[in-house]
Amino acid sequence: MSEQSVSPNRPQSSPYRPQSETSMPLPNMGGLDRVASFAGGCALALFGLRRSVGHIALMIGGGALVYRGLKGHCPIYDSMGMNTLDEPSRARYSEIPPGP
Repeated sequence: MSEQSVSPNRPQSSPYRPQSETSMPLPNMGGLDRVASFAGGCALALFGLRRSVGHIALMIGGGALVYRGLKGHCPIYDSMGMNTLDEPSRARYSEIPPGP
């Protein structure tokens, strides 16, 4: 049987590792952003509840803002490279090693 050998001059490529579904994205929203998103989302969702079924979009939008405020991660901030966390929080989250 023949063994395959790897040339020492050829760089090894690392295998593709998709982000684990259980790993959550790191927070990128500061306290004021989170509180404003949560409060605005609650108000929007409650306003949608008080109306007829036609205001389902308001309830969905409000629920998304509530979720964003609770989670602390905004995908729009992420795509724009924004981070409103204060320095101690950024340092704390930067020490977390990346997922598998």
